[in-house]
Amino acid sequence: MSNSQFTFLRQPEVLRRTGHRKSTLNRLIQAGEFPKPVQISARAVGWREDLVDDWCGSRVEAREKASKCSAPARPLKRFRAEIERVRA
Repeated sequence: MSNSQFTFLRQPEVLRRTGHRKSTLNRLIQAGEFPKPVQISARAVGWREDLVDDWCGSRVEAREKASKCSAPARPLKRFRAEIERVRA
């Protein structure tokens, strides 16, 4: 963003955007897998909106990449036939 101006998100909004609970968010931060919060006042922290949005986008990209690489699902009918054959 220009002029070093950032929009900060407070924790409830970060949790809403990511779909995670506080404990999961804290674990991701400790593991270095989620952006760390920034001290925005004496008693408040926030997350840079651009970094949270980038993180969410990277999760979507990773999912799309994984779905392209995964093997196609076998038809359910064939799978059921194999189960019946093994049980017999």
